[in-house]
Amino acid sequence: ALFHMFLLISINDGNLNINRSLRIKRIPLKEIKVEWCPPIMAEHLIFGSGDWFGYWGWFTGLSMGRYFAYSVKASDCFLVELENERYLLGCEVAPLWLSALPQD
Repeated sequence: ALFHMFLLISINDGNLNINRSLRIKRIPLKEIKVEWCPPIMAEHLIFGSGDWFGYWGWFTGLSMGRYFAYSVKASDCFLVELENERYLLGCEVAPLWLSALPQD
């Protein structure tokens, strides 16, 4: 839980940073596309947490396929897609993030 626990999202030096308690995941902005997502409550948890220290871990579902989630709650989420990876990110100000990130 401490390794994957989501703390905040930030942008600097051309990267989208997913700040976790022990490590920062950096994703280059030029490689991503984002879109608004429905709540993840109905998705299937493969590995991680479905509400303990937030929603984090590998999920799968009919609507979005397989993805890794970093979210405080199951709503207000957006999907960040790379060529071979998908991340579901959620925060209280998700609509503001959508306007700041490159969209397809």
